[in-house]
Amino acid sequence: MARELVRLRSWANGQPTLVMRRDANVLLALGAGAGLATSDINRLCVADVDPTDEGAILNVTGPRPREVVLLAEWEPTLLGTLEHRKPEDLVFGWERTAHSPNSVHGFVARTHGHAPHLTAQRLRATWIVHHLTVGTPLSALMDAAGVMSLEAFTRYLRFVPSAEITEARRWLRGSNER
Repeated sequence: MARELVRLRSWANGQPTLVMRRDANVLLALGAGAGLATSDINRLCVADVDPTDEGAILNVTGPRPREVVLLAEWEPTLLGTLEHRKPEDLVFGWERTAHSPNSVHGFVARTHGHAPHLTAQRLRATWIVHHLTVGTPLSALMDAAGVMSLEAFTRYLRFVPSAEITEARRWLRGSNER
């Protein structure tokens, strides 16, 4: 997972124009840094991003409205691209003026170089696996992901590394509580 993100960042920063580099990095930040689905990425406006002392909060609208806190490592990437933008501007698609269900796929198809398996769904999966791995409380993760059932995460469990046996025993015993 970490190696793939390094390759994706390299791909994003290797785009031939500043606009394409910005869009590629924003796509990675919204997917791997916030777990947004394609429809969420397509709708997010600059006004929906709230840089607070507790981190950048994305106010996702649409059929699954929610707040998502951006992973700290992605904050500089995303917030740096929003300076001097209007509140109504779309976050992804620097020159886009309308919502399009194919904007992510179309953008990736127009990029240069090889983006290994780059889809918004794959980036979202990376974000979910990250949170399952670090032990984010499931209720918080469900809210941020916009899912109603734990079943939505079962397909990702095979990518979560197993806990070391002594650590697992401490958790199960209750001596690793937060």
